[in-house]
Amino acid sequence: DPLELVADYGADALRFTVVNIAPQGQDIRFSDKRVENGKKFCNKLWNVCRFRRMQDNAPVDDLNAILSRIDAQHLDSDDHAILSGLADCLDAVADGLARFEFANVTHHIYAYFWNDYCDWYVEVSKAKLDDATTRQSCLAIQDLVLRQLLILLHPFTPFITEELWHAMGYGSEDSFIQNVNPGKGSDLHAHLAEYGITIAAERVHEVVAIRELVSQTRALKAQYHLANKRDVPCLLQTDVAGRQLVENASDRIQRLAGIAIQFIDAPAEDLPAAVVQLGSIYLDISQAIDVAAEKDKLGKELEKLNKAVAAGEAKLNNPQFTQKAPASVVEGARAQLNETRDRRDEVQRLVAALTN
Repeated sequence: DPLELVADYGADALRFTVVNIAPQGQDIRFSDKRVENGKKFCNKLWNVCRFRRMQDNAPVDDLNAILSRIDAQHLDSDDHAILSGLADCLDAVADGLARFEFANVTHHIYAYFWNDYCDWYVEVSKAKLDDATTRQSCLAIQDLVLRQLLILLHPFTPFITEELWHAMGYGSEDSFIQNVNPGKGSDLHAHLAEYGITIAAERVHEVVAIRELVSQTRALKAQYHLANKRDVPCLLQTDVAGRQLVENASDRIQRLAGIAIQFIDAPAEDLPAAVVQLGSIYLDISQAIDVAAEKDKLGKELEKLNKAVAAGEAKLNNPQFTQKAPASVVEGARAQLNETRDRRDEVQRLVAALTN
């Protein structure tokens, strides 16, 4: 019953969820838990707007009033990246609406808001807000991003966006969000250019590389239950330019990923690794975990994987299965066996690393 869902999660959460999970021409398996994600999204939007308004009450009632507060000389790579991402998001939304691909529109907005803005820019902004030379530009960029996001979200979450539009000071009592056109990426670039701001692609690429390094090391740490442990030793094989970039961003990397990076010139054999744009990152688990306990756990997992591989091979070597089962089922069994083998080989490599 939609009314029950509205009572439990809110009308905006339900609207956003239904559009977000309903691709064109496909049926969906609906679940109340999915509406919970919509509620979390709306709560996140409310909280980041509240966080912004706790800082100051700078003028935001006009787009030019916001842009005039941005000092181009004090913008760093993260500022360039978030502005570039906003331009890309504006283009993606305009294109999706023109094609009536509403689910894709919400996916783009969600990814930009949650991943680019909340998970990254808000976090790196905390240091900027403590620096008098970057504080006002950082707050202005936050105002710009949140203003445009509210406009983009309004068709999908009209109640919370209208409320926040006025609470943030973007509109007067007789100025409503539905009358504002968000524009396209080219419009944003043109507005920024009027104030001497040109987004540098090379600076955006720097942030992309650092973010990938942070996300991959977080994933490695989570895999070995080290997500909450700070300063886990990691080894990075990279070139001179990559080393310089990482050294310049070391504070951010350490704070956001919880790792202590050491640079190496050759691959580190038998360590958990991930390939990133900057090179290869290795997790030095021997320095971060209980080696004996981890070997015992991996040994048990390896025993189960060996049994699974043997069972999969026996099934595929049985003509009764390969000749009578549907081709899709046989292919699925092969794919599953390959995945199990890969995981077994990885565990064997990790056990060898801990033994050495």
